[in-house]
Parts: sequence; structure tokens; C-alpha cells
Amino acid sequence: MKKHRTEKDKPSDLRRRAEERLKHEKKGAESPLPAFEHQKALHEPQVCQNEELRRVSEAIEEGYRKYADLYDFAPVGYFTLDDRSAIREANLAGSRLLGLERSKLIGRHFRQFVLAESLPVFDAFLKKAFTARERVFCEVAVQLKGRESFTVLVEGTLREAEDDRQAVCRIVLVDITERTKTEKSLVESEYRHKELFENMSSCVAIYEAVAEGDDFLFKDFNRSAEKAERLQRGDIVGKSVLAVFPGVREMGLFDVFRRVWRTGKSEYYPAYFYKDDRIEGWKENYVYKLPSGEIVAIYDDVTERKRKEEQRALSLRVMDILNSASDRRDLVCDILMLIKSWTGIEAVGIRLRDGDDYPYYKVNGFPDRFVEAENYLCARDEQGEIIRDSLGKTCLECMCGSVLAGRTDPSRPFFTEKGSFWTNDSTKLLASTTESDRQVRTRNRCNSEGYESVALIPLRSGGETIGLLQFNDRRPNRFDLEFIEFFEGIGSSIGIATARRKSLEALRESEGKFRTAFDNANVGMCLVDLNGDFIQVNNKLCAILGRAREELEGRAIDDVTHPDDSAITTKFIREALAGKSESAVFEKHYIHKDGRIITGQVSISLLRDRAGNPLYFISHVQDITERTTIQEKLRASEELFRLLIENTHDIIYMLNAEGAFTFVSNSWTALLGHPTGQVVGKSFREFVHSDDIAGCQAFLEKVIKTGQRQSGIEYRVRHTDGSWRWHSSSGVPVRDGAGGVVGYEGIARDVTEKKQAEEALRSSLAEKTALLQEVHHRVKNNLQIVASLANLQRQYITDAKAIDALSDMRDRIYSMALIHENIYREANFAAVAMDTYIANRVKELLRDFMRPNQKISLTTSLDPVMLSIDKAIPCGLIISEVITNALKHAFAERSEGALHVEMKQKSDGMCDLSVTDDGAGIPESIDIHNTETFGFRLIELLVRQLHGAFEVEGRKGTALRIRFPM
Repeated sequence: MKKHRTEKDKPSDLRRRAEERLKHEKKGAESPLPAFEHQKALHEPQVCQNEELRRVSEAIEEGYRKYADLYDFAPVGYFTLDDRSAIREANLAGSRLLGLERSKLIGRHFRQFVLAESLPVFDAFLKKAFTARERVFCEVAVQLKGRESFTVLVEGTLREAEDDRQAVCRIVLVDITERTKTEKSLVESEYRHKELFENMSSCVAIYEAVAEGDDFLFKDFNRSAEKAERLQRGDIVGKSVLAVFPGVREMGLFDVFRRVWRTGKSEYYPAYFYKDDRIEGWKENYVYKLPSGEIVAIYDDVTERKRKEEQRALSLRVMDILNSASDRRDLVCDILMLIKSWTGIEAVGIRLRDGDDYPYYKVNGFPDRFVEAENYLCARDEQGEIIRDSLGKTCLECMCGSVLAGRTDPSRPFFTEKGSFWTNDSTKLLASTTESDRQVRTRNRCNSEGYESVALIPLRSGGETIGLLQFNDRRPNRFDLEFIEFFEGIGSSIGIATARRKSLEALRESEGKFRTAFDNANVGMCLVDLNGDFIQVNNKLCAILGRAREELEGRAIDDVTHPDDSAITTKFIREALAGKSESAVFEKHYIHKDGRIITGQVSISLLRDRAGNPLYFISHVQDITERTTIQEKLRASEELFRLLIENTHDIIYMLNAEGAFTFVSNSWTALLGHPTGQVVGKSFREFVHSDDIAGCQAFLEKVIKTGQRQSGIEYRVRHTDGSWRWHSSSGVPVRDGAGGVVGYEGIARDVTEKKQAEEALRSSLAEKTALLQEVHHRVKNNLQIVASLANLQRQYITDAKAIDALSDMRDRIYSMALIHENIYREANFAAVAMDTYIANRVKELLRDFMRPNQKISLTTSLDPVMLSIDKAIPCGLIISEVITNALKHAFAERSEGALHVEMKQKSDGMCDLSVTDDGAGIPESIDIHNTETFGFRLIELLVRQLHGAFEVEGRKGTALRIRFPM
């Protein structure tokens, strides 16, 4: 049995003892060991050495195997290159990265795989790797056959030469294509946000809270803020807001910063006057917190707006004073006090014209000695009398006189276009100008009194200067051009109670509060975490869903999503986190708080941090419920319109502005025989009768020119069988997107049968008209024959009563004949124009019955009344009977008289007829309703035939009044 080695028999100890023996023998000493023991001592070290070598070899092999596994299965590519980029070694990851087997890579140059644009970078990298003797890096694009190029990160380390071996470079390749794309997108996104930040018209400051919100340090400052605050970004970044703006705490904005930082709720801080040793002005702030914990203040300098508001308030107050004060002195005093208080100017005064001079009417703040010395402006002699020129005009001295007299030169910087004078440094002005420059000899009392800021503004009424408004202050730089121009307007409005101006220039409404892009976007927006819960929502999304911000933030999207669509967002989130798609656009349905279903168009994208880790989703939601409903209604309407077009018997067609068909319905083919394909594109002139083309063209042009619906045109259209069909059309204009008329849309109806019926009716009517004319002509002739026979018979009768009876009969027959003659002449068989008939008949009766020396005046008042023949004949007989009786009896023994005939058409459908005379009247012994006189009996019968009523007055003259329905 082999003896087990003990701890003291390990190879190193055995080798040490053997070496000691060998040293002893080399010294020539006699071996104290026997020969066997001596050989054993020499053999043991050799055995132990071999055993140790074997163990070391096994360890080396095990290490190499582990190294090979690590080398080959590493997730990155390893390559060994010589100084000419030839590949000496490559691992499996590198082989897969370059798309070739390892055996085919060995010996090839790595440069073959590098895109041409990246070769200079790679060559410089390789050269540095062999010369710099340090780890080097570069990024290059790799191009493989049949594949899109990709970007790799290359890390190289030199391996020094050993023995006769050549030095090589060990490189590591990492595919960073996706990282590069992400970084590029992130850089572009950051660039866009930076550009938005820098180019906002509003001032933006970003702060970082320190000491648990006890202070806030500047992190960033945009260009608008630099310009507004007259500061450079580099001078304030890292500094405390209290150091840069020491008045922010007193202003109250610092407390807003604290609340927003602690609560995360945005706050609007209304306009507040800020002032410190460096700047002052009105600021309007909107403060909100970023997800990073920083707070952002977006603010505008609204000093100008506040100044305008204050100016407007002052103007309104001045107008109130002008419109309410009755005493002129009190009015001016109130205005001066108001202006002095508002401007803070040391002294103000108003001069008003008084005769030839302009003394102070009211002052506030001027010393008495100054007012006394400067009260009058006219130049005076030693006796105190006003100096006048040859024309009797006075000379107004000093700058006040120049403004009042209009001696101003707007090319000078101290005069304005409207004739005002102003300076912020009277000492400098007097030293740098001459009296010629200043347009007048100046007394210089303002400067002597220490007033450096002086402004003189004329007060005008109807183009005439009636005074001036004066501002004096010992402090320099109290005015600017805007101040002067504003008070020029005030001066025009004042007019010192003699010419009030009741309107001032309207100031623009101040701009609304600044709205952040997120909260005030016109589409719904939200930030969603990786679990699908709302992080933040904007006002529009709250409005779309009908919920408050608190009802949404922190809740899952699925809580407000219709159950049928809940999987849409969940699926996208899952795919985005899996790297399949990081943005999408889709439609889904939400549930409004009131239960309504809202259709939303959703655009959602995943945002990542610099390392590529998902942060959250940003989503845009647009309410398209109404649009979807309209589209559904439009589709239904289009379907209904299509059915109407296909099933209507009328032709529906469209023409362009040149008259070419752009559409015809199938009814065209059914009615006219032409296939629609042979009609579209052709002009309507090819189908319309030549006699009707001009009318159709004018109708089309009228529709296009007026842009209004037209109707009622009739024209003939050719049928394929050669016949002509009558059509009646109406049309409406067709407009383009800009509202311009570009064509015509019409509906045509076949009216051929109606036209034929009308033609037949016209022919029949013409025949009947001719027949009726002939009938009336013959009736008239026959009546005239009867009247002539009666007249002839009268010549053979000697009895006076018989003669009168025949004469009356003749006149009555003639009255009826005249009715038929009018009908025959006017060709109107429905009615008779009674005004014409009565006028002619009365004249004939006067001619026939009035004696030679008798003067009977006739007046008429006749409405254009039309009566049917059934009413015209009895009405005509009544007129003849009454006029005849009047001429025979009323004026029998009188040489003159008056006769009046009146016929009126009433609004109630009745007709009033009256005949009055101033003759002898009816004897009291005659009762007209019981008389046996044939005339009255006839009148009564005729009135009854008219279904009317009559009355007679006959004591002073005679008046017959008849009322009957028309």
C-alpha cells in the first residue's frame, strides 16, 4: 500500500530536503546515506516536481477554459488586430456582430467593415492605440452586406510585443445603435424645449429649493427675463432669489414659491408692484412645480399695462370731474389736485387766457414768489404797460409764451409734434441752446428756482390754444415722451370747462393671464405612469371628461375608459415597455361624468430618461365626438341624398361656370334617352333648343353673379328620338371652400304635357274670347237698334207722356248698350271699369239734357272700381236714372247748378255710390219709399238686384247714397 503523504511530505518540503542533500554531495562530502537511500533522495524531488507541474498545468488549462468561455460568450465583441487592422482573433459575439464565421474573419482587415465616412475616425483610433499606450475609444458606423449600417463603440488597448511576437491591439465592440437613436431623439427633444424656453415672450425663471424650501437658487433664466431684468444668466445662476430680488419676500411671491414647492399645486400671482434698489415695476406671475422638484416662475412685466390702466383711470376721473363740476374754478382745482397726486410731480399749474395774457388760473406746489413773478407773459415796458407791435399784437415771453403762441419747432428734441415743450435737465438745455433754438427770449426763472424737469402742454379747444398745463420738478429725469403725449391727450380732453371732450382713446384690454402650454392647450393632455394611472391632467382633459383634476390624478385610465376599449391603452403600454412601439395614435371611448360616451382621438408616446429607462407616457386627447356624430349623419345624409337622386323623376344636374355638365342623375336617361356618360363634360348648349340657349345662358350667369337661388326658366331639350321636350328648372349656386361661386346646381322637371295643355287652353281661350266679343258686339248693336227704333217711334207720337216714356226707355237701353260696348272694346269679360264708364256716361247725359243757356257744373270722385257685368248693368242704369231725373227736374227752372258723382271702394268689400245736386230737391209731399213714380221704383228694384241699400235726402237739393257689396 502506498503511504499517504502527510502535511510535512508535500512537494515543496520534499524538494527542499532533496536540494539540501544534493548540495551536500556537490561539496564532496561523503554521503552518510546508503546507495538505496541516496537514489531515493534523488528520485523523490523529481516525482514531486512532476506532480506539481501536472497540477499547475491542470490549473492553467482550467483557467484557459474559463477564459475561453468568458471570451467567446461575452455579450460584446472581442477582436485582436495588428497595426494594419488585420484580425488575429475574434470571439463568438464579434463574429455574430460582423455577420461572418470566426474562421472567415481571421486574416481579414477590420477596416473592410467600417463605413467610408467613419474610416478616418477608425484609422486615427488604431494609430493612437499603437502609439499612445493607453486605453482609447471611438464611435464608428459599421456597414455589412445586405444590412443597414449600425453604430458601435470601440475600446482599444495595446498588447506589448513579447519575444519575437508582434504588438497587437485588443478591441472591444459594443452595438450602441439604439442608444444613439435614443440620445439623438432626447437631444432633439431637449433642443426643442430649450428653444421654446429661450424664445418665449414671457420671462421664465427656474429655481431649485434648498434648506427644505427656506431659499431658492436660480437654475436657469431665459432671454426674455435677461432683457426684462437687465441681467445676464451667468451672473445669477446659483444665486439666491432673495439676493437677486430682495423685494420678493415683501412682495409675497416668496411665500408662493414655498407653497408650490411643498404642495405641487400651481398658483397664479396677480399683478403686484415690485421695487428694490435696482428695479421697480409691476409683475404678474404663474408658478408651478416640475416633476424634477424644481419650480418654474413664468412672469410678465405688466408695468406698461398697469401704467396704461392708471392713465385710463386718471382720464376717466378727469372726465368725471369735467362732467360733474359746475364751478369752473373748483373744476380746475380738482383736476390739478388729481394730476399732482397721480404723477407725484412737485408743482403743477394751469394758465388760462384772460384778455391778451395768460395768467395762472390755478397752481399747486409753486412758491408764491414764483407765481407772482411769472404770472403774466406779455412783454411790458418800464411803466408796466403791455408792449404791442404795429399791428397791435402782443408778444408772449418765455417758453410758456412760445407754446401758447405756437412758436415750436418739432425738429428740436425738446418740442413735440403737438406743440408741447419738455426737458429733464433745464440747466443743460440753457447751456447747450440759444434763444433762436428755443424760439423766444427766456426769463430762466424756472431754472433759477431749481426746477430741472419742466413740461408745458397746450390746452386747445376747436383748434385754438386757450391755455397750458405746466409741470415743474426740481428732480431731473421726471418725464418721458410717453408721459408728455399722455398729458397732451389729457389737455385736449380738459378744454377748461368750455370745450369738453367726452371721449378718450380706448386702451386695449390687458392681455389675459399667461397660460402654460400644458394647462391651456386646446386639446386634452395628460401624463400617465407606467402602470396606466394619471399623473397630471390639464384643464381641457378635465373639461372633456367632465371631472375635476382631483377626480383624475392618481386614478387609472381604465376608470374613465369605456369597458369595450379598456384593452387598447393596456396593450399599448405593454408593447411600449417591451420595446415594440413607443408611440401610437388610436381612437377610444371615454365615459363622461354625466354618463355620456365621449369619442377621443388619442396620441400617446413613451418618454425615457438619458439612460433609456422608461419614465412615463404623455398623451394628447382630442374630443371628436361631435365630429364622429357629424360624419355618421353625413354618411346617412349622403345615402339619403343618393336614394333621392336615384328615385326622383326630376333631373338633378350640375354645371360649372362655363356651362359644362359635371353631373346628371339617371333620370336624364329615363326622360331624354341620352346615357349619362355621354352628357357629363359637355356643354348644355349641345342639348338645348337654339332659340332657348340665350335665355339659359343668362339664367346661369344670373345665378353665378348674384349667388342666389333662381327659378322659373323654361326651355326645350332634345330627346334622342329627335323630339323636343319642355323642361322647367330652378338652380342654386355651388360654392368653393372660400365661398366663391364656381358653378350651378339645378333641378329640371319635364313640363311638356303642361305646355301642350297650356297651348290647347290658349287656343280654346282665344276662340272663346273671339266668340264673347262677337256676342257683346251683337248685343250692343241690337240694343242700339232697339234704342234707335224707340227714338224713331217717338217722332210719330204726339202724346207728351208717351214721348217721355219712349225717351226714358231709349236712354236706359243705351246705358246697357254702353256696358257691352266697354266690354267689347276692353276685351275684359270678367269686369267693367266703372270709373271710366260713369265719367263717360255722365258727360253724355249732360250733353243730351242740358239746355243751351244752362250751366251745370260736374265734379266726380271715382275710385278705379271693377264690377262684374251682373253688377255693372244695374249700377249703370241707376246712374243714368238719377242723373236724368236731376237734369229734368232738379234744374228745370234754374240756369245753373252743381252735380257731384262719387264712387268709393271700401276696405270691408263694400262699394259706396252717391249722386248729389243742389237743385230744387224733392217736395215734402212725396214719400220716396211709397211713391208710384216709375223712376224711384226702378231705382229700388235695381238696388235690390245689387243686394244693397239706399237712402235719399231731398230737402235742400237731392242726395242719393247707395251701398252694395262688390
